[in-house]
Amino acid sequence: IVKVINTSGKPQPVSLYFDGLKEGLREGTCIRLQSAELEQDNTLQQPSLIYPLESSVTINGARLDTEIEPYTFVIYKFVKS
Repeated sequence: IVKVINTSGKPQPVSLYFDGLKEGLREGTCIRLQSAELEQDNTLQQPSLIYPLESSVTINGARLDTEIEPYTFVIYKFVKS
């Protein structure tokens, strides 16, 4: 499990390295929480402003190159090959 946060208002390139694993990684899940504004919260009036989006991720070997959107919290869950 890897957690990445972009508190910037601009997209940020990210490279995640998993060197030292006896077995490489292959596939996993990405759970993303993203907001249009850093100070935005869910409220009783607007309970679905921020919600998790889940997608699949494929990684070959020991490196994942991606870009994290502005004001985004991402959780990556990988499975060993």
